[in-house]
Amino acid sequence: MVLIAEVGGKAGSERWVRQGHELGHFVVHEIRPSAVVFRQGQDLREVALERRKPPKSLVRDVRSAGDKVSAAGPNDVTSLLSGD
Repeated sequence: MVLIAEVGGKAGSERWVRQGHELGHFVVHEIRPSAVVFRQGQDLREVALERRKPPKSLVRDVRSAGDKVSAAGPNDVTSLLSGD
């Protein structure tokens, strides 16, 4: 699947399409990692995809690879409350 934003379309009007989907008078013929091929009748047109890098996260994972995350069980909570 590929997210398509039509030229001149309203902001937020993007939609996910897959091979065989019709967009106006075009049909999505093929989706490649770097382009989408549209078919209009017998003619094929290739449109390059714009790839954006995801924004950098403001959250950094500082755990080491050996650290394990676990939730406290009911006995752990009881022992914490009773001071054991």
